[in-house]
Amino acid sequence: MAAIGSVVFSASEGYDAEVWDDSALIQEYDRAWKSSRRELVRKRQEKAGGKGKKGRSWQIGEACRAVYSEDGEEYEGTIVFRNTANRSVTVRFHGYNNEEEVKERELMESLGQDEVDQQVEQARLDEEGAEEEEGAGDEFRLGDWCRAEWSHDGVVYEAIIESLDRKTGTAKVKFLGFGNVEEKSLDELFMSKGEEWRLEQENMGEEVMDNGQQGIKEEELHNLIAKNCPDLLANFGDGGELGLEGLEIGDKKKKKKDKKEKKDKEKKEKKEKKEKKEKKEKVEKTDKSEKKEVKEKKEVKEKKEVKEKKEVKEKKEVKEKKEVKE
Repeated sequence: MAAIGSVVFSASEGYDAEVWDDSALIQEYDRAWKSSRRELVRKRQEKAGGKGKKGRSWQIGEACRAVYSEDGEEYEGTIVFRNTANRSVTVRFHGYNNEEEVKERELMESLGQDEVDQQVEQARLDEEGAEEEEGAGDEFRLGDWCRAEWSHDGVVYEAIIESLDRKTGTAKVKFLGFGNVEEKSLDELFMSKGEEWRLEQENMGEEVMDNGQQGIKEEELHNLIAKNCPDLLANFGDGGELGLEGLEIGDKKKKKKDKKEKKDKEKKEKKEKKEKKEKKEKVEKTDKSEKKEVKEKKEVKEKKEVKEKKEVKEKKEVKEKKEVKE
């Protein structure tokens, strides 16, 4: 979590889609919204029931709110132990079931059952998210059900492992219902959420294929995001209110992929250009060598002819001298 007063975005620094990460901004927005909502409920409670509960005596089994020291956030809980000696209590937080010793003066009134239900649901989603992040890694086997992110839209789908390479740590997965196959690292695979999820996706895929569609309907995509990526809807709101066209799922990943492909293409072109140049230089060198060899042979031949002519001339002169003498 960003510290209070820290800058999460500065217009003077400009915007770079490749490096800009708005998670800190979203977290601060959520934190401010939750804090405002809690204060509003608290004000209504004070108005309805009056003040004067600040120094009251808390009892075991009472509902309350307390700050969890690990993240500094307020959570709904129940008092499970009371230490009268130092006027502190032990609070067990709903959904997470972790406990914290809190001074009685630091306890706050519960905001009600609705808030408790929301916290329990959030705890369940957090637990599912943690399970997804852990995945199963090397435990996956050929033919296992799994879940994987499709590179085209950044959404996680149910799939089956069709091939496995332990040496490279990769697997080829086939997305149920749609039939497309992608190679994934074993660390990128998640555990399947069960037969019900697989059947639902298979039926959805069959409908898409039967209708001759090239992609998933907006409504179907919304349902998948709601189940697979609840954090997206928590941060950006319901797709029916904001419109899924505003959710650029996988856009950042696509840009990175396009950039990588462009870089690879440039690298390939550079390599081909270098090879072409080396080949040309090699040919030129070979031609030069052959020309030099031909020239040397010609020079040797010319020297030999000159030598032979000289010898013939000398023999002729010797013969003429001998004849004159006789």
